[in-house]
Amino acid sequence: HIFAVLGPHSTVAPSVVQQNKTAATSAATYPLRKDGVTPPLFVVEMGTSSSKPMKKYVFEQKPVDKLNLGEKELRCSKIDLEYRESLASEIANWSDNKRAALLAPVNNDVESDFKFRPIEVPLDRDGYCQSFSFDKTQAISDFFSVYGFVVIRDILSEEAIEDTKEEIWDFIERHVPSVNRNKPLTWDTWMSKATFGQLGDVSVLSPQFAANRTNEKVYAAFRTILQEDELYVNIAGAGAHRPTRKVPFKPEDIGKLQKQGVDTSSASNEVRGSGKNQTLLIDRPDWISKEGKKWLHWDMNPFTGAISTATWAVQDVDKNREYRLRVQGFLAVTDGKADNGGFFCVPGAHKLIRKWAKHHSEDSAMRNRVLEPFTNARYYIPANDPMIDAGQEIAVRAGSLVIWNSALPHSNYPNRSSEFRMVQYLTMTSAKDGDFAPLFTDIELVRPVPEYSFSKLGHRLHGFEPWVMGDVLDKPYDSDDDGSVGGGGSKSDPELEPVKVISEGF
Repeated sequence: HIFAVLGPHSTVAPSVVQQNKTAATSAATYPLRKDGVTPPLFVVEMGTSSSKPMKKYVFEQKPVDKLNLGEKELRCSKIDLEYRESLASEIANWSDNKRAALLAPVNNDVESDFKFRPIEVPLDRDGYCQSFSFDKTQAISDFFSVYGFVVIRDILSEEAIEDTKEEIWDFIERHVPSVNRNKPLTWDTWMSKATFGQLGDVSVLSPQFAANRTNEKVYAAFRTILQEDELYVNIAGAGAHRPTRKVPFKPEDIGKLQKQGVDTSSASNEVRGSGKNQTLLIDRPDWISKEGKKWLHWDMNPFTGAISTATWAVQDVDKNREYRLRVQGFLAVTDGKADNGGFFCVPGAHKLIRKWAKHHSEDSAMRNRVLEPFTNARYYIPANDPMIDAGQEIAVRAGSLVIWNSALPHSNYPNRSSEFRMVQYLTMTSAKDGDFAPLFTDIELVRPVPEYSFSKLGHRLHGFEPWVMGDVLDKPYDSDDDGSVGGGGSKSDPELEPVKVISEGF
């Protein structure tokens, strides 16, 4: 797979990067390696199929960024890069004894017998995962405790959903200027991490994304799960699975498609209309992302309890372990159906991470893969592990918020449909723990446009102002708010009321 790489000394990379070719491009805008060389900034990938060789292209940036957010998003990447390099330097100066102590397992009080019994996720009458309105706090907590994740519906209104879709396209087009949302022929060149259904590692700073992060219903859902009023929110990115079946092309695209290695004569392809209105519906199996089972992973180190610190500033290294409750999440911007890609996980397996580590504690090969507790804590489930076959595809409706425990094995499953799948990633953490804090602390850097005003809640969540009890939390949640910039979400549909929660799985 081709990922954006910022140079041999880098420990994190933004999504797509542009080669610094023109004199008009300021080198100060971009992350510099330790040797002072400006690395290429927009590397893009073409194709994601293992049967098709990857091709690398470099494009010059075009003036498609209406809000001038591209430079600010790259500045965030620079901050992220420099911060992680400082952490790497700190690790390099550690004594061997300290390193060994921090990597030692903290599972001595856990029984070593490891038994895993899969559990099925309850579905609603339409085949989507059972979901809850944000005010059903006990049901949300119960479901999360049993399954390790929960779906909270009706967080975003239709208007907010459409605005978020537009901003995802804006984000893609400003970082990969060759892409045109209205011309599928241009989608072959895409952002990095397409093989995982992600849009690289760059944070999205646009207005609706900012509003979604500080949406009162989003805050209420995380508050329910974390049992904490004072929270911080991260500034993260987005994901998009391209359609892979019946993608519409024009007859004049045939030659270029064939040059791209696309089978334009497949029996599964269709022709619609005639003359100028003729459309060719062609499958793009080379756009199919990686199977969920093949990259099922934890974002918590099973041997130490440390979690990935991406998009956070580490306040206390030693506290980033001990298997504390850590969560991740995304807002579904499109319906995540069974065939168009979405959340993949092993329901209930969050309860077993410590037993799993204890059971494998004598496996030197696995122990050698353990990373320092505050670098990237992603840990892939071994291919022969029985949990692999217990993974389930979780279908969710657009406008829903999915929150999962970082101890839950998870990934994305591929899109095999004619529709896009899009999400906004975000999560929250306790502001009281003292171990994590917002990484981006300059309000003018993360403010989408000069006239954008963060709410009082937004100031607290981003760490721009300290939490003060009473001035935010006493405000009632407004269920009639339309969820557009600065608002909440739509009312829940009574036809979607959940079935009874299954309270026991192990």
